[in-house]
Amino acid sequence: MTSPDPHDIAGAYAQLTEAEKAASQMESMLDAIETKMARLEQLAVEGDVSTETVQAARELETLDRELDQLQDDVHNVNMETGLVHQQRQRRRYVSMTIEDLGDSVILSDSTSRVSILKYGATVTSWKIDNVEQLWLSTAAKLDGSKPVRGGIPLVFPVFGKSREEGFADLPQHGFARNSTWEFLGQTHADPPTVQFGLSPEQANQEVYSKWDNGDNDFTLIFTVTLNKDNIETAIEVINEDSKPWKFNWLFHTYLQVSEIEDTLVNNLPGETCYDQLIAETYVEKAPAIDFTGEVDRIYKQVSTDKILQVIELGKVVHNVKRENLPDVVVWNPWIEKSGGMADFEPKSGYHKMVCIEPGHVHDFVELKPGESWSAKQIIYKGDAIKLQSV
Repeated sequence: MTSPDPHDIAGAYAQLTEAEKAASQMESMLDAIETKMARLEQLAVEGDVSTETVQAARELETLDRELDQLQDDVHNVNMETGLVHQQRQRRRYVSMTIEDLGDSVILSDSTSRVSILKYGATVTSWKIDNVEQLWLSTAAKLDGSKPVRGGIPLVFPVFGKSREEGFADLPQHGFARNSTWEFLGQTHADPPTVQFGLSPEQANQEVYSKWDNGDNDFTLIFTVTLNKDNIETAIEVINEDSKPWKFNWLFHTYLQVSEIEDTLVNNLPGETCYDQLIAETYVEKAPAIDFTGEVDRIYKQVSTDKILQVIELGKVVHNVKRENLPDVVVWNPWIEKSGGMADFEPKSGYHKMVCIEPGHVHDFVELKPGESWSAKQIIYKGDAIKLQSV
């Protein structure tokens, strides 16, 4: 079999079919020979000295040589298959596009699409097979005049309001979501990946100046990776300063649902919860979180082995995995609170969304000079992971 021209895509596809077929046949033969040899060796162990066994033993050396040759052949075919597979991957990502539209970046391939607004580095849309996975208010401001209501806003360096020294003057959720990030470009093609960066120079100066009087030097690197059935959003926080400083981080993810009253959130029973509506801490006893009114809870130090699952009528519609994000906020504003937010539209939109927000908010992360901290959330479409039993 001849190796394909790396620049001949059409020829690569033809070779791929031939090579994969040959590899499959050879691997089947390999399995058959190994099975036969195992049987012969078993007979020898059992002390069977029949004529059949003696004859078979004489064949072992021949079979062994054939086996060695066959393994070499399969290896060679696999090498050729791998070369052609590279061509197929190149063809796959020819359809992947990255569009820099000035105020936003769109990353798409044949089955999925993600839009990221440079203001706040906010993911505003993620579609699989043209089906939207995130909720975005129809009144969301996308012009940089205020943080985006919906999608995946980024929360740094503080979650909510804090009385902590150095944070007390900051507005709710800090300045990452209302600063214009720098688009750093594409970092990988397989899977397609882009990055955004934020430093004090790009930060919203009015808000940044209220974090320790604007005296903390930092770099944030936000990475978005688009996969067939999931999206990864990852953050790296770097202390560029000569002194330590501390922070919170949270992905304020708005997930789209069909009807909030038919929605449950799985895998949080037994977790310590701070209920912000009643200002009390308790252990969650419900087998799953349901929604019959406003919910605003912080689940603290939840094992990252637990997948957070959003369920509708017994079917998993979203799965959220976390890396280095021990806390989970679950939020739905319900009727009264959504009615009081000018950028929350339609007012009935609370029926169509639930916020599952992985973060590190129960305490502050402290970084010494030169240190960095990384974390990630991975959101899978519903049927990618089966319902987990608690």
